[in-house]
Amino acid sequence: MMTARGQAMAVVMVAAFGFVAGGCSKAGRSLLRADVSAAPSVQGLATVRLLVTSKGATVATQSFAWTSPKISVGVFLPDSATGTVTVEAAGLDAGGLGIAMATADTSIQPGAASAVVSLVLQLLTPSPDGGNPDANADGPVSDGQDRPSSGETGCEVCPDVASDTKDAGAEAPATEAAADLGGSDLPIVVTNPPSLSKCLEIEHAGPKAMCDENTGVGDWAVYSVAFSPDGTLAVTAGGDSRVKLWKVSGTTLSPEGRVISAMLQGRVAFSPDGKILAVGGDQGDLFLYDLTTNLRTTLTGHTDRIRGVAFRSDGTRLVTVDRSGVVKVWDVATHQAVATVTLFGGMAAPWSLAIVKHTTGAALWAAVGLIKVDTPATGTGGTLPSDAAYVWFGDLMNPAQSKLLNADTDEVDAVAISPDDRVLLAGGTSGIAHVWDIQTPTQPNPGAMVPAPLNGNQEAIPLAALAFGADGRFVAAAHGASSYGGSLRILDAGTWQQRTFTNSTYYGVSVALRPQGDIFLAGEISCGLVQTCAD
Repeated sequence: MMTARGQAMAVVMVAAFGFVAGGCSKAGRSLLRADVSAAPSVQGLATVRLLVTSKGATVATQSFAWTSPKISVGVFLPDSATGTVTVEAAGLDAGGLGIAMATADTSIQPGAASAVVSLVLQLLTPSPDGGNPDANADGPVSDGQDRPSSGETGCEVCPDVASDTKDAGAEAPATEAAADLGGSDLPIVVTNPPSLSKCLEIEHAGPKAMCDENTGVGDWAVYSVAFSPDGTLAVTAGGDSRVKLWKVSGTTLSPEGRVISAMLQGRVAFSPDGKILAVGGDQGDLFLYDLTTNLRTTLTGHTDRIRGVAFRSDGTRLVTVDRSGVVKVWDVATHQAVATVTLFGGMAAPWSLAIVKHTTGAALWAAVGLIKVDTPATGTGGTLPSDAAYVWFGDLMNPAQSKLLNADTDEVDAVAISPDDRVLLAGGTSGIAHVWDIQTPTQPNPGAMVPAPLNGNQEAIPLAALAFGADGRFVAAAHGASSYGGSLRILDAGTWQQRTFTNSTYYGVSVALRPQGDIFLAGEISCGLVQTCAD
């Protein structure tokens, strides 16, 4: 049996080598979620190491800097990690010495997110003899004493952690850990979002100084922003008919060099493997751009402005919607539409799109945010009332299987579905974000109503864009409209309380959170500007 001190050092030992066992599928990965905090007696923390074991084998390790009283983390696990897993957290001081420890068990289901595990680091008590490793079981690990076997830690040759704890506490190369998981899969997502206290504007459409809001020269909106699945690329798409790629280094974005032409108001989405970019523009302009070969493949069928693009998690299907109410499902391999649904006879103007990404069988559920109609509209999807703005939520392969969800007074500008496909969030002009439980898609259950932020005149600021973080625990939101001002905020999806907030120069019309959780991106309505917030 390992002592608490020995367990802490095992975490240090395994994490130092960045070991991650097994591989993860790119679609439907299991996700362990944890909140790590420290007891009042724990002082001097610099780093926290996390170790996840399943059936006696290590399945994930990672470290993160201790920067706030509570760190929220999400660990993607390999397919082999099912049932009960053990999560251990070790707190290290600046010298790499383990000074605190916490452990807990939780249940993991394939392709699902776990309940949030609460780990409270407790101070480790030094041994009475001052640390002689052979004095008693509570001391540090010595050669051959309480040392984990390779089966317990996953390391083939365990280092002598007692001889050099500082080296054992060194950062594990992130690239090495990522490579062990294969492809663009992330071994861990540190999901504490940025404070929004450090934001700067980057220029999508040229120098801000050249923008003239009165004449419209250079005054472009950035309608769509996204991060690649591995977080190394970002993309911005604006009304200037350009789609721009950005390199992400640390928390800094710099032009990657490629600018893809698209027709006017672009909408973009990365494929799950990060190799393809779907781009939609004006007049039905739609194509797949291969990021490896720089070749584009046109998808023909839409005739009006594209308002949303989204990939299914296995990458085999792309869903698109245009302003006339036409929704299409595309076979990504054949480039052919396998389903076409025209909502309400084309009388309802969609503005936003989100899909249930992990589906079984033929079903493919989509949420389409609509603008309020002047008179009731009837067609595929039933009858759309004229009393409010709705979300059409239905199965595109069987559109009779659908519901209308009242989400706003005038128009539903923003919809988002959580990564685990359990929660639908939508809102618009009123500024209120409505929440539905969609675990049973045929029976969406209304939940919380998240209040709108207020401007200086105590007016509710309309909601313009929503995006969940990679582990579903936080939501990025952009609020704003002409004469209302603009604001950016992050919501806690567990409580729907506002976590962070800031005002923006121009209001945002698109948002994204980097998969690692450390960068908030917002495309603004004017001057081709993008807010990037990172601590």
